[in-house]
Amino acid sequence: MKKFWAIIMAALLVLGQAEVIEAAAGAKPAITNAVAGAKPAAGKGANAAQQLAAGPRLTNIRYGDGAERLRIVLDVSSLPEYLVSRENNNTRLVVTMNGISTALKAAPATRSRVLKDIILGTYGSDTVQLIVDMKAPLDTKVYKLANPDRLVIDIQKEYEKEFTRNIAQGLAYTKYVRLDSRGMVTAYSLEIDRSRFDIGLALAGG
Repeated sequence: MKKFWAIIMAALLVLGQAEVIEAAAGAKPAITNAVAGAKPAAGKGANAAQQLAAGPRLTNIRYGDGAERLRIVLDVSSLPEYLVSRENNNTRLVVTMNGISTALKAAPATRSRVLKDIILGTYGSDTVQLIVDMKAPLDTKVYKLANPDRLVIDIQKEYEKEFTRNIAQGLAYTKYVRLDSRGMVTAYSLEIDRSRFDIGLALAGG
């Protein structure tokens, strides 16, 4: 009987050791991912911030106001992608730069007589927009220069235009607009065929 129980106990001992060995073989250490070099989620955000900081930056806006043109220079750390559009009957120039950041809060003031305002705006962390409101639909040119990198806007100061409308046969209305470095002049005229109309003085409002 003692020999029987000794055999049973030996069998149970062998079985228990096998289970322990199997469990140890299948266990995965908690630090497996760390050993394999896995990066925590916070690391991805840090990398994205570093990439943004290393991207193009608008560092300064300066003006060159000459007799024939106004030059706006955007100093950048590297040249960004940009789009140019015109609004408000071509009196507003909009330059939108993508993939760029800036610490500037506003565009510096300019006393140019051909402009109404210059507005600097940011959208998110990677889009910068410069809005140039002009007093007339002036000719403009936007282009890149390198060494150092900069984006240049040239605005021609001289503008002259006549708008004529025939109100009736023998009666023509004309609006004349001229803009140059001295300022803006607007004039109106009415051309009348005196064989068709009588001309006289009248007191407005009775």
